[in-house]
Amino acid sequence: MELIFIVLIGCIAGIFTGLIPGIHINTIAVLLLYLTPSNKELIYFIIPMAVVHTFVDFIPSILFGAVEEENFLSVLPGHKMLMQGKGLTAIKITVLGGAIGGITSILFSFVFIKLIEKIKGIIPKLISPLLIFVLLLMVSEEKNKKYSVLVIFLSGILGLIVLNDFFYVKDSLFVLVTGFFAFPLLINSVIKKTSIPKQKKEKHKINLN
Repeated sequence: MELIFIVLIGCIAGIFTGLIPGIHINTIAVLLLYLTPSNKELIYFIIPMAVVHTFVDFIPSILFGAVEEENFLSVLPGHKMLMQGKGLTAIKITVLGGAIGGITSILFSFVFIKLIEKIKGIIPKLISPLLIFVLLLMVSEEKNKKYSVLVIFLSGILGLIVLNDFFYVKDSLFVLVTGFFAFPLLINSVIKKTSIPKQKKEKHKINLN
């Protein structure tokens, strides 16, 4: 019963972190690990929180992460639909996609677990080449490649500073996570002046044939 209670609290926390802009599961998780580093039962709290957060956080992302009218075509599809008055439709589509993705993950979870058990020895060796490949792919798709390389370079320096405690900042990773996920979104939402059009309520039927 105690574990079930922890799972339920984790789900409630996921709703909280998902609906409130600027609050991220990484911030909550790092804070909990800092307060109770030896509590192994935190895993039963963090995983449900992360799962529920994934289903819920797109709502403020679509509704509050809106952009200006002149550049909405360059952002996420959900924001495009919001600026076209179809924000509610975007939320419905995202819910459906999340539900299908979640069910598919559960159905194939045993296959993934068996596969990971067989290849877990080579996964650490693949991380660096895979990251390099992804970074090169991202840079190749950017118009301003010099700016992209500069951002990657600065990110690497920041990682070295934080992970090696160059400035001896206590709990530097917690400070970094808070700065990345909390303040930027809140500050951006305050600064931007966005005019959101009236949203249309549309009925959709799912055809599985």
